[in-house]
Amino acid sequence: MVLTAGAERAQTRPTPQIGAQQECQAKECEQLRRLIDQRTSGRIHGLDVSVDPDSGLYTVRGTAGSHHVRQLALAAVIESLGEEGVRAVRLDIAVKKPTPRR
Repeated sequence: MVLTAGAERAQTRPTPQIGAQQECQAKECEQLRRLIDQRTSGRIHGLDVSVDPDSGLYTVRGTAGSHHVRQLALAAVIESLGEEGVRAVRLDIAVKKPTPRR
C-alpha cells in the first residue's frame, strides 16, 4: 500500500501488484474456508481462514466439538494447500465438548 500525504489528510491507495496479490490470497482463503466447511459438514463454529501476506502463513481458526472434526479440517487444508506448496499453516481450532442438555 502506498501512502500519499495530501494537504488536508493522508490518503491511501493500493499498489497494483500488492492489491492483486492480496485479492488472490483472499480468494484462496475463501475457497479453503468453503472446502473445510464442506468436509466438516459445517461443524466448526466461527470458522475463519486468513493469510499473512508477508510470511504466507495460513491460519485456520474456529471451534470444533470433537478431535475428529478438527482432523477433518486438517485433511481439507492438506488437500487444498498441499498441492500449491504452501509454506506454513497454523491450525488454531479449539476442541470443546458441547454441554449436555437437561
